[in-house]
Amino acid sequence: MSWTIVLCSEIKPFWENRICSHDYANQFPGAGWIPYFAEKVKQAGHTFLTSDLALQKIADGKLEPERTILISGEHARHGLELIKLGCQPGVMICAESPMFARKFYERIRFYCDPYPIKILFQGTIDQFYPNDALAQRTRFAIYRRSDGFKPDMPWAERKPMAMVVSNKYWRHPLELKRLLKKPGSIFGWIRSKLCLSNSPINRHTMKHQLHDYRLSLIHHFADKGLDLYGKGWDQFKNLPLSWRRRLGPVLNKLSAKQCADKHETISQYKFCIALENIAAPGYLTEKIIDCFVAGVVPLYLGDPDVTSHIPEGSFVDLRRFKTLAELEKHLNEMTEEQAQEIIRAGRAYLESEAGQEHDYEGMASRMFQKVAKHFSLT
Repeated sequence: MSWTIVLCSEIKPFWENRICSHDYANQFPGAGWIPYFAEKVKQAGHTFLTSDLALQKIADGKLEPERTILISGEHARHGLELIKLGCQPGVMICAESPMFARKFYERIRFYCDPYPIKILFQGTIDQFYPNDALAQRTRFAIYRRSDGFKPDMPWAERKPMAMVVSNKYWRHPLELKRLLKKPGSIFGWIRSKLCLSNSPINRHTMKHQLHDYRLSLIHHFADKGLDLYGKGWDQFKNLPLSWRRRLGPVLNKLSAKQCADKHETISQYKFCIALENIAAPGYLTEKIIDCFVAGVVPLYLGDPDVTSHIPEGSFVDLRRFKTLAELEKHLNEMTEEQAQEIIRAGRAYLESEAGQEHDYEGMASRMFQKVAKHFSLT
């Protein structure tokens, strides 16, 4: 008997099954596994749909909700609607930090409890689902294994250091001119600030955010060979006034570039700064994995438990350095042999059983096996 597997996402470009195209999915970081998963569903005799199409088919009487299994990203609205219509919750996936998914984390049991299979950051599992055998740590799939790794550029020909990141900041500065333009906006701003101040998630963000440290790295290494890539650096009104004053001349000089192929770009460098948005237990994203694929030495800061998942010798742990001057000295003194040893350790991790889940095919296989086993699809 066939089933319909539905991907519930708030990302409208995914809808109408467009995300089933490999070329199209590759435009969205972390989405490249979805076409492989859709193919596995089809090969097993089932149907894959995005949630917009599933809602329409149910409304037209062409899809039985009770034979429909949901894979939902965080608090996707379509997922909630389809559950009300009688569809079966299958997998809940969270790939975002508390910094940018505050509402999801504040009501995490409401969103996650209906789903038997949960793919969450390890710290979230430890806090909310420590005894759940079906809960599994999020691993970002960010490359196609069949493409292989980027070939190693000779060390002497590499540029010093890269950072690939969009211009984001953990809070928005007060803009009086904007508030005064709309009547009532001041009261709305005050109300939102009061809500945030009472949020334990927001207090954790304030305490453990790494955006200020990231800006410090840009400021320190700007005239020491750093190349900056990413969106939004030509406009930085989102930054506090103090950072605008310090970084304005620096950012103008760096002239951040766009990055069409992250792995290709950073493979041309000796070091790549890989900072998470926040230091939260188990919050480990694609940033360090990108460096392993590209064959560049990662300068990592983020997950305080990183070495329980990633080999200690595969990256430079920024927690070891009290000052940026200490870090700079360490990098200047690193030999090519030491750097290549770090790069080999990262590549060895990707070849391990756990590391193979960071490629599209591995992620798709893991996801399908979990769904198939739980719902007896095969």
